[in-house]
Amino acid sequence: MPVREIGLPAGFLSVRHGVLPRILAVTLMLGGCAETRQLRDPAPESDTVFLEIQNRTGGPLRCVVVLAHFVTRDLEPIRPNGTTRLGLWRGGGQGVLGFGQHKGEPMMVENILCGEAGRWQGTATDLPLTDIRSAQTDRFLASCRPGDPRLVCTVSRTGT
Repeated sequence: MPVREIGLPAGFLSVRHGVLPRILAVTLMLGGCAETRQLRDPAPESDTVFLEIQNRTGGPLRCVVVLAHFVTRDLEPIRPNGTTRLGLWRGGGQGVLGFGQHKGEPMMVENILCGEAGRWQGTATDLPLTDIRSAQTDRFLASCRPGDPRLVCTVSRTGT
């Protein structure tokens, strides 16, 4: 009985030739190598930093924490003129930010996106995280206000 290929475009590497399984095996092997480089215990070399996100848009604000490995965490919507507080850990001098855990391992923050809840895709912008990653300060305020077309969010130091 011939091997039936479903949904593969013409010219795509065929499973019956063994190329795709080899690619998958190498990908999994390299993924395992990358996984072993993650920080296993962030506590000894990290400190906690707090980020308050302030909504100055006049409508509900939606923020999403984008983590490594294509994981996202939605924060509770922030009401107009409201704030939310986010606890992050910062890796000792490496510019690494972490938020939450997955299977007991810290998840690395790639970025934090905020936008108007009703028009999120068209207004979302990255919060500038450079200061949070590198400054010795442990408290920050991100203030988001309307822009054209995306929000304008600024981050300032508020702690010691």
